[in-house]
This record gives sequence, C-alpha cells and structure tokens, in this order.
Amino acid sequence: IALAYLLLFMPPVQQRLCQKGEKALSEYLNTEVNIGSVSITPFNQLELKDVLIHDQQGDSLLVVGKLGAGISLRDLILDNRIVVTYGEIIGLNGHVTRPDKSSPTNMQFIIDAFKPKDDKPPKPFDVEVKTVVIRKSSLTYDVLDQPHKSGQFDANHVAVNNLMADLTLPRLKNNDFDIRVKRLSFDEQSGFSLQRMSTNVHIT
Repeated sequence: IALAYLLLFMPPVQQRLCQKGEKALSEYLNTEVNIGSVSITPFNQLELKDVLIHDQQGDSLLVVGKLGAGISLRDLILDNRIVVTYGEIIGLNGHVTRPDKSSPTNMQFIIDAFKPKDDKPPKPFDVEVKTVVIRKSSLTYDVLDQPHKSGQFDANHVAVNNLMADLTLPRLKNNDFDIRVKRLSFDEQSGFSLQRMSTNVHIT
C-alpha cells in the first residue's frame, strides 16, 4: 500500500491518471474532456487543474482552473458512506447557450448522461459534503436568437461575474437534498450586485 501511494507522486503516473480520467469522462459524457494535471496527496486528497469540458458542438462549456476534493477514509471504511470533507472550485467559467427558447441548452447532454436508464433503476447514493468553496468564478447564459437589452436585466442573456460561495451539503440522497448556503455573492451585468446571502434549502 505504501509503495502504491509513493508511485502516485511520480509525474509519469500522474500523467497516466490524467489520460485515464480524460478518456473515461469523455466516453461517459460523450464529449471531449481535457484535464491539465492530476495531483493526489495521501491519503485522501485529489486535485485537478485546467479542466475543460466541450459541448457537442466543440465549443467551451465549462472551464475550471482548480478542482479539489478531500474524502474521509474513516467514514468510507467503517460506515461504507462517502463523506467529502471539502470541495474547492477555483476559476470556474461556464458558458450555457441555446439556439432559441424552444431548444435544449448545450449542456443537456450532461444532464442526460446522469439520468437513470429505462432498463435500470437509479443507483442509490448517500453523500455528505462538509464544505464547498467557490471562488473567482463566472457563468453566462445566452439564447442566441434573442437580441440583447442594455441597461436592464435580460433573462435571455445573463452574465454572472465575481461568483463566490461557501456551501455545506449535509445530505445528498436519491430523493432528499439538504443545501446550506453560508455565503453567496456575485455581480450581474445589468448592474445588480448581491453582496452576501445565506439560506437553507431542502428538496425532496
């Protein structure tokens, strides 16, 4: 076991993991996925850098500068339950588009990839995420055949910048979600600015 963890520090091994991850995600999502680098820190931390997910037209859909996560091995081994001790998303840039209001968005294929198949029941899952930190991120949404409106909020062309969030997800199950927003702030291109919001969300 010790030798296996030592091998994970070697650049050729990390590069191989990078290639494996790209291939697996590309096949699962049916699109091109690029990962700049993979770093694993014993015994429970994973970090991906320069992650790029293309839409099925070959354009950039999601870019993440740094994606990190830590997993509690104690909960996994003793209780067979996934507890993510922290999640870190730095430098996320998302570009969601749709040709017109009646068409699906360019990320519909990702939603479809995670849907349960007709001949298989959904796999049960029970996950707890203690902390998620989002920093230096932005999101845009555009209905491409709609004209832009200047000086006011335009639901067909939304651009969120300076997105920051601190979240806790104490329960993520098949049909039961708890989301605690400790802090959420962002600026929207219309001039609207959210300085600090906190809320608790429960979805069943």
